[in-house]
Amino acid sequence: MAYASDESGPGQWEIYVQPFMSGGTRQQISRGGGTHPRWTASGRQIVYMATDGIVSVPVVLEAERIRVGNPSVLLRTSIPSLLDGRSHYDITSDGAKLLVRQTVSHGPPAKAILNWFEKLKTPTRTIVP
Repeated sequence: MAYASDESGPGQWEIYVQPFMSGGTRQQISRGGGTHPRWTASGRQIVYMATDGIVSVPVVLEAERIRVGNPSVLLRTSIPSLLDGRSHYDITSDGAKLLVRQTVSHGPPAKAILNWFEKLKTPTRTIVP
């Protein structure tokens, strides 16, 4: 089981792995922060959100321990590392693609029109050339 916890200190969220239901030893996966862990379908990598983007770490599950490889940044992005129920990214089952939710701004800002109902009552003139 992979999970995020602040057990290393308040406000410092890290990724941990621990055998599920067998009560085995937990192992810290991330260094320097991490949230929203995901296992790839192969079970050979854990992907998580870090301060500099989305990171992948190779893992090998052995009988009594977990071997953890070196992390690599898959995508540098400014996704906020929010601790909420929203999913900010996902990885395809083959591990080849990421789907990332980001804020995109389109066009000029919205304008508010006050007293719009009164403006409907005022006749408008159309000039036809």
